[in-house]
Amino acid sequence: MKNLTLNEVSLYNTLLALNWSNSSIKLSDVMAMTGQPSGELKATLDTLAAKGKALVGPEDIDGVIVHTITPVIKGGNAYGFPEDFFKDYAHWMFNAIELPAYTS
Repeated sequence: MKNLTLNEVSLYNTLLALNWSNSSIKLSDVMAMTGQPSGELKATLDTLAAKGKALVGPEDIDGVIVHTITPVIKGGNAYGFPEDFFKDYAHWMFNAIELPAYTS
């Protein structure tokens, strides 16, 4: 895995949490959860996509093209409906990336 910054790890884990109950994550969903401005989020999402940790782009949802974001988990898989494949939220969140411990 390519090295991720703390900001990228935090955003990735936020995407995982959102994805459990939202199969079509939009930028506005992430903005509401993080409070970050869209410019910062777009840049970080682009980086996550470039590093293979998120799918970012247009998706046809009931005949409407929507720009969505889906986290890519270990093994290179992305799930629109993770509850169909994982026992529960806790098992889904085992895919979260551990933040390094802070040392002073």
